[in-house]
Amino acid sequence: MSSIEVAMPCRTGELAQPAPSLWRAKLILAAVLTLWISLPYYSLQHCVVFPVRVLEPWAIERAIPFAQAMAWPYLSLYLLLALAPLAVTTRRDLRRFAVDIVIVGLVSDLMFLFWPTSVARPDAAATDYAYRLVVAADNSLNACPSLHASLAVYVALWCRRLMRGRRGGFVLGLTIWLWVLVILYATLAARQHVLMDLLAGAALTGFVFAVSGRWERARRRASSEGDDMEAPISQPLSWQQARTIVLRGIEEQLAPLRAFNTRKRLIELTVVVSMWMAGATLTVACHRQLQADWLRYLLCAVGVVLSAIALNAFVLLLHEGMHSTLFARPFWNRWLSVLLGVPVLMSFSAYQVMHLRHHTYLGDPRDPDDYANYSSRPRLVWLMHFMRLLCGAFLYLLLIPVLGLRHGTPPQRRWIVVEYLLLAATAATAGWFVPGDVLLWGWFLPVVLVGYMTNLRGFTQHGITDEADPFLASRTMKPNPLVAFCLLNENYHLEHHLFPEVPSYHLRRLHETIWPRLPRAVVGRSYWAFLGRFLRATLTFDATPIGLTCPRREQGQSQHEESAA
Repeated sequence: MSSIEVAMPCRTGELAQPAPSLWRAKLILAAVLTLWISLPYYSLQHCVVFPVRVLEPWAIERAIPFAQAMAWPYLSLYLLLALAPLAVTTRRDLRRFAVDIVIVGLVSDLMFLFWPTSVARPDAAATDYAYRLVVAADNSLNACPSLHASLAVYVALWCRRLMRGRRGGFVLGLTIWLWVLVILYATLAARQHVLMDLLAGAALTGFVFAVSGRWERARRRASSEGDDMEAPISQPLSWQQARTIVLRGIEEQLAPLRAFNTRKRLIELTVVVSMWMAGATLTVACHRQLQADWLRYLLCAVGVVLSAIALNAFVLLLHEGMHSTLFARPFWNRWLSVLLGVPVLMSFSAYQVMHLRHHTYLGDPRDPDDYANYSSRPRLVWLMHFMRLLCGAFLYLLLIPVLGLRHGTPPQRRWIVVEYLLLAATAATAGWFVPGDVLLWGWFLPVVLVGYMTNLRGFTQHGITDEADPFLASRTMKPNPLVAFCLLNENYHLEHHLFPEVPSYHLRRLHETIWPRLPRAVVGRSYWAFLGRFLRATLTFDATPIGLTCPRREQGQSQHEESAA
């Protein structure tokens, strides 16, 4: 092994950068965050999908007199937002600020979309200039949670964190909190929100701030513990060499993991098909029979999520079929894979051509999923990452028939044509005989959700890795057991790439067997945490593999500590 490895650091700590280098990043960030908050907010005021609920003020609010002049302190939030980033002195803090605001905006926009609310404004004519400006630019929709309250409270929390321990920090922090309280009072006095909006907005931003702070502290502890750790980083290895390194001495242990278990596979199929039917039935029944209230939309959302989890499992089982690990007999492996592709509008053969090409040429200029093969410009590569997250699965559905026909063999091309004819016939039959609302709620909305689940899952598997190194080219995720169960062990993606012949129901045992033997790997424990780290890396286009670790070194340290104890 020493002939193909050289010693280099396995992890590196993040160095804080001085403030002068942040002005450009701050200006860019200000423009991006303004668009991120403003565009969805104002767009959703003119694109209402669900019934709007008018929020009534509580007794304590009715006691506050209406004052158009309070629109001036209401608008002062924008000055506060402009001043807040000035105290940021490190790139790490700037990343956290950006990610937190992005999350607050995303959660708020989802609430505005699926549970639109509004407040009743007074009928009095607008006489104050600031109030006329507010009324002209902003209607009474998108009330709960209040973005005004969310952003104001976040700035106060943020400034308190930055000023802690500094000279004059207490006075400045108290001043900002008083300013925020005036802004919150002004929102009520100007009748732009009710108290429930403010409480919801403050609770949202407080939760996001607390969680991101806890994550940041854990990350710093891990970084400080890992700064001294070194492990071998290889010169270019082939996948065959990587497999040889891992397999050495455990060939007999891995042999049973290649065996098929038809009973487990049938149980998986039964569970996911039943889940899809149950979710679709719940959604359609609630949509047709219940009155338009929050319970109806809650149950519909539960049904859509259940259906999406099931259809996502269809995609995962179809992936098994591409590696001939769905069933032992080729006939059942092919035709059940073809059927699994029908609900998600995917040709098994076209998908197989492109996916096996990805496995064969991973780390090679011919790999279709490596964006570095399309451009060496970091900004363009990062743009492709975001495009993948936003619409990757939907573009892939359009491209795989073209690329499959281009790269496939003559028999594969014939199968692709046959399968797309089957898809077209099935779609035409469903459109003719199945009511439109059943298709919308029981199939279309779940499939769209599956697309975004696939985007996130696929990006975590290979996004911000090192494609040239077999141990770092794909990422293993260790989420909570419920998420792992819904993913059918697809989260063990490095293990799958090293040993694609192992069926998915054995991947967890495979992970436990080979993980302590890996010289290096990239790993994550949460899909949302990975997304947060990616957004932080976006500020500097930092392509360092996210989640870099050294399992073999960690295993050795653990054994040494146990022996010492």
